[in-house]
Amino acid sequence: MEQPHSSQVKPARPQYFAIDIAKFVFAFIVVAAHMYPFRSYTSDADFLLVQGIARVVVPFFFLTAAFLFFSRMKPPLSKKWQDAGYLWKYVERIGIMYCFWTLFINGLLALGWLVNGIQPGVFQLSRSFLLSAGYPFLVNHTGMNAFRVWQNGVLQWSGIRDYLYHLVQPFNQYHLWYFPALMLGMVLIYEMLKRVKPWVVILIGAVLFFLGSPADAYYGVTAYIPVVRLWANQYLALFYTTRNGIFYAILYLAIGAYFAWFPVWIKPGFARNVFWITFLAMLMESQILKSYAIQRDYNFYFFSIPSAIFLFLWLREIQLKPRWIYQWFREASILIYCSHGIFVILVPAIMGLMGWQQESFNSMLRFWLVYFCTVGFAALVLWLEKKPMFRWLQFLH
Repeated sequence: MEQPHSSQVKPARPQYFAIDIAKFVFAFIVVAAHMYPFRSYTSDADFLLVQGIARVVVPFFFLTAAFLFFSRMKPPLSKKWQDAGYLWKYVERIGIMYCFWTLFINGLLALGWLVNGIQPGVFQLSRSFLLSAGYPFLVNHTGMNAFRVWQNGVLQWSGIRDYLYHLVQPFNQYHLWYFPALMLGMVLIYEMLKRVKPWVVILIGAVLFFLGSPADAYYGVTAYIPVVRLWANQYLALFYTTRNGIFYAILYLAIGAYFAWFPVWIKPGFARNVFWITFLAMLMESQILKSYAIQRDYNFYFFSIPSAIFLFLWLREIQLKPRWIYQWFREASILIYCSHGIFVILVPAIMGLMGWQQESFNSMLRFWLVYFCTVGFAALVLWLEKKPMFRWLQFLH
């Protein structure tokens, strides 16, 4: 009998219920980070939450996503693209979620232009919707214009710049940037793992992370290195951010893939202690960046790397008895992450229509209303998708 290729998908993997619980908790933190719940009271608490505590969430998500993905495979990976079926199904699934939620939420935001006229942020968000909805046409149009100029023997950088900008810009939108970064990063490390050892991919990811930091959290440092400042400004003028699937995601995805294939066991108590130490160091890092006005954004924290690693190693070893609520947490967390933008828009608008103007400006009340509406929506979707008529809702998470 013919033996399956070594990269064939494995049978069912173990369940990591502590990680499922963490995902649900982190979904709560993500909603809070986008709502600034302490704005009515103190900006310091909001900074601690948004630019401190919440900054371990995405690294942890990237790491666990790669771990769970590559746990279903055996090294070495086949170099034939025909054998990458599981990868493309994964990318397709993430892509469907991203396209649906991007068009739905940005479309809802675009209605603000029709209802309220052009107000701060509404025009940009409406433009984001149009860029996303017309992405294939826009890319094709700018691409044809750019390469037509080159075919005529005229080297015009502005045409190429516009093409590259419109190729990438729609994937930098608001809270859903995680999905295109995950898709691109997963494809890149999959291709690299077919050719080099996992530790080499981790090294490449570390170099890319280091290169991305001057255009983000450590932008102020570039003032002392003119060459780096020039590179950062040129890159940012074109792509706006290094928080993407190349500079940001590859390192965490590569670490997750390594843990999937080469199990690293550390005593849970030790991993927990190291996590809390590095997590506190990450919070201090954010405060230092703020105090010295070094940052352009707050994504590339160096202490977020060990924080995510040891949090994962700690939670992976926690043994919990199977309960239905853990699977519910796992599925609901994705829906909460994707859909909370709907209620960030609707809740204040509905409160305003009902005449609750004073309460609508209370940040803590607004946050809890948005969160409970989002959880209720997630519960409704998970309940409906069990019915034959609504099975298609499974594609939304």
